[in-house]
Amino acid sequence: MKKFLFVAFLFVGSHLMAQSRQGTVEYNKTQVPCYIMDLPYATDVSEDAIKERFKKMGVSSKNNKGFMEFRNVVIPEISSSPVDALVKVDRPSRKDKNASTVYMIVNPIGLTPNAVAGSSVNDFASGANTFLTSLSTNTQDYSLELEIKKQEEEVKKADKKNNSLIDDGNDMQKKLKKLQDDIEDNKKKQAEQVIELQKQRDALTQMVGRRRQ
Repeated sequence: MKKFLFVAFLFVGSHLMAQSRQGTVEYNKTQVPCYIMDLPYATDVSEDAIKERFKKMGVSSKNNKGFMEFRNVVIPEISSSPVDALVKVDRPSRKDKNASTVYMIVNPIGLTPNAVAGSSVNDFASGANTFLTSLSTNTQDYSLELEIKKQEEEVKKADKKNNSLIDDGNDMQKKLKKLQDDIEDNKKKQAEQVIELQKQRDALTQMVGRRRQ
């Protein structure tokens, strides 16, 4: 009998080592044997991390019936021969926004999951657990990189805001310096004008004094 593997995984807390377990997943209206593992990450993070892992193995995904399909890929932890891997990521419940249930089905090339839905998955149990554990680690690393990039953007925004405030402060200092200079100039002109005013008053007094009585 050809070897095959149905793998499904659901990921748990980030501080705990994720452990795979056997279960089933629905594929084309048939319950298929699989592995299950837990991850404490949103579904989009888990999906992107999985795509990134397979991309490094030289395979891209194609969406079909709710599964990401990775065709003709060698997964060393499981088999030295190429296989077809089908992966589905679900949220455990509507309330669990930061958790994922990920199902991964692996079969010999060209063999549909339904064709062997009643078979056992024990043949590759050890390799599957190793692979799923590595996927858990990959997702944790991927999530961390996303957080780092997000924080880098926050730093850039804060730095830009800080530089903007510094520029505003410098402009204010220039305006303040100009205002202070203008005030000093105004005081000088006021003093000069007081002298000019007194001069004109004296001239007026002299003129008035020359009037004929």
